[in-house]
Amino acid sequence: MILRFGELAHLMRQKGAHLMIFPGAFNMTTGPIYFELLTRSRAVDNQVYCASISPATDKTAKYVSWGHSVIAAPSGQVVDSAEESEKIIYSNFGNGCYSGCQK
Repeated sequence: MILRFGELAHLMRQKGAHLMIFPGAFNMTTGPIYFELLTRSRAVDNQVYCASISPATDKTAKYVSWGHSVIAAPSGQVVDSAEESEKIIYSNFGNGCYSGCQK
């Protein structure tokens, strides 16, 4: 699914999704501006947890990705995030925020 297009996320939510995972490799120009913002927006728009996953930044690569994977709660709050380096992030997707945000 593509993070930039909110309508696709909305359709997935209508089909019952409670967690959306967006693979992405935003570049060094658009990444700082949009990657976290769009992840948080999709979470709030659809009242679901959203995880946007990106490859770590490798400045020697042909294409330099922004990195900065992020997990956002339905409230839009960033639950966890990574910097540009390689990192595994974990999160508990319990019903606490999900059920509270739905009311």
